[in-house]
Amino acid sequence: MKWLIRLSAAFLLPAFLCPISRAQQGASTPPTEQITTETIPKPVQNPGIVAGMLAKSAVPGYMSPDDVKAILDQERLLEYRINDLMTDLRPNRWKMPETARASFNQTIATMKSQMEILKGWRTAFAERPDSMSAGFRVYTTMGAILPRLDGVARTISQVDSPSFGAQFDEAAGKLFDMQQKLAPYIAFLLQNQDSIVQAMEGNLATCQTDLGHALKGQSGRPKWMRNSAPTRARRTRVKSQPTKTTSTSEPRKKP
Repeated sequence: MKWLIRLSAAFLLPAFLCPISRAQQGASTPPTEQITTETIPKPVQNPGIVAGMLAKSAVPGYMSPDDVKAILDQERLLEYRINDLMTDLRPNRWKMPETARASFNQTIATMKSQMEILKGWRTAFAERPDSMSAGFRVYTTMGAILPRLDGVARTISQVDSPSFGAQFDEAAGKLFDMQQKLAPYIAFLLQNQDSIVQAMEGNLATCQTDLGHALKGQSGRPKWMRNSAPTRARRTRVKSQPTKTTSTSEPRKKP
């Protein structure tokens, strides 16, 4: 009996464990649907915008907004360096006349206030690199800081330490280089603004001329109007009525 069980198991197990053939598997499973994906086209730039950018880049002095922001970031780091150097100043310990010390302190105070002004215009110019007003203010404020920074460097070199004064002189040289890098771009903004104003004035004159030729003879002959006195609103005066006074005393009795 045991050998019969073993024999049946030997014949049945291979058939049970045999994998399903590919033909049977394909017949048993439903066919999968083919999923179509949407192809996203590449963005195409406007030819007019591209032509305008290329035309601007060909003009002398033009700078991209990234280049302008890079120079402004360098100026911001230089401002941190100058403020750090000014914290180490000790003019009260220097051997110098009181008038010269007061003049030096006044120069430092003026330079700090101008650096605050430069900070505000630098932020505005970084937000709008095409702003002529912000760019011009940044350029002129740099020019106002440079002579004072140079004077501070010379005074420190003479009174305190030549090496310490050389650090201020190096900062002044870097600020001057940044100003010179921005100078052609500021000139480009001024020239571009002037060209825009001239183009607008020319277009306005042409529009007025064309409009005058188009409306010529359509308005008709002018009509004469009789002069008349202007009508004014009449003012009515309200007469005030006299108020009756009542006496509180009792009437006299006849005898």
